[in-house]
Amino acid sequence: MCEDIIPEDQWTKSQREFVGSTFPTPKGGVLTVVRVSSEKSGSNTLFICECTNCRKDRELFPDYFKITKGNLIREVYPCGCSKRPSWIEYQNKIRVERECNKRGYIFHGWVGCYQRKNTKLDLENKTTGNRWVTTKLDNFLQG
Repeated sequence: MCEDIIPEDQWTKSQREFVGSTFPTPKGGVLTVVRVSSEKSGSNTLFICECTNCRKDRELFPDYFKITKGNLIREVYPCGCSKRPSWIEYQNKIRVERECNKRGYIFHGWVGCYQRKNTKLDLENKTTGNRWVTTKLDNFLQG
């Protein structure tokens, strides 16, 4: 992370004014702009943010979030507090494993290649020993 930030003494005036800005998230968290990234999205500066809700779960969200100023102002959130979070494969694996622990299932992995919400799961019921490979990720996580 250290290599992809712009040192504070190199921030522009508008970047300096924007760092420290806070945005309430739809799930009751607060997203705070903490640094300026050296990376860009097209020609737009990416800002590094931290969410009060998401930072509590370092397994699911081990890193800070990067987003443009324009997206933050339009209330597009880069974290799990978004109305429609954009989960990546390792996060979905963690989410499935957690749900399996609640339901008493064993998660044996993906069936075939990971295909986002359409990925099929290899699941087993610990109590009955029944094992199946027909449930889609999205359906499983929605209950």
